Amino acid sequence: MNQNKKILLATVVFSFIIIGMMFVAFKGSNFYYVNVSDLQKNMSTNEFRVTGEVIAGTVVDAPAKSTLMFAMADIDDTSIAVDVVYKGIKPDAFAEGQHAVVEGSYDRVTNTFHAKTMLVKCPSKYEEE
Repeated sequence: MNQNKKILLATVVFSFIIIGMMFVAFKGSNFYYVNVSDLQKNMSTNEFRVTGEVIAGTVVDAPAKSTLMFAMADIDDTSIAVDVVYKGIKPDAFAEGQHAVVEGSYDRVTNTFHAKTMLVKCPSKYEEE
């Protein structure tokens, strides 16, 4: 094999490696960021990043199963809510009435959001008075 073919082959292999790495890196960022009210709309995907407020009195914590269940209301219209089932370690800042962001999939039939990850806004003690 002459020198030009070796360089061309190395360039093609390197390009495929870079494209593969980019595909893997961006694969996890295909979540749509929506409000609770947007979940009921007919969207083309079931993978979402949803923001809302944890409704007081709805939290059921099962630490033995690493499961947290609660209802989350739309921030703009609290009459719209969705049940959330989160499997994982409960964030320290999690509390009723807090704003939360969950990532996962939505089951339209049962109006249940199955969260893989959850982020919670910082408690108000850190906010400026």
